[in-house]
Amino acid sequence: MSSKVPLPQSSPSSDPALLRVTEAITGTIDAKAASGIADMLLIFLSAAGTILGALLVAMVYVVATASRAHTGSWIFQLLVCVGAGGVIGCLAVMAVLHAKDLVEWESRSR
Repeated sequence: MSSKVPLPQSSPSSDPALLRVTEAITGTIDAKAASGIADMLLIFLSAAGTILGALLVAMVYVVATASRAHTGSWIFQLLVCVGAGGVIGCLAVMAVLHAKDLVEWESRSR
């Protein structure tokens, strides 16, 4: 008859992974103090993902259409591809860093 004991709110294993990494980087053990830095880290990394995704898609577009004659709509197609690449890059970073866990943790701790 073993019953599962719920983890307390301050347990390190209940903290999101990004928050634990931020605690290790900053050398603090206080999760609330590290949460602001984790938010900034998440913003910077998602911006980097947006930029890298946009650049990658722009390069792929230019390589894929290098042999075609560019008509009047090529700039619009390039802008759409770059925008989509930026969104995909940002979403990829958010998915890898489990941003949803951080948001849920912050709303639970308030």
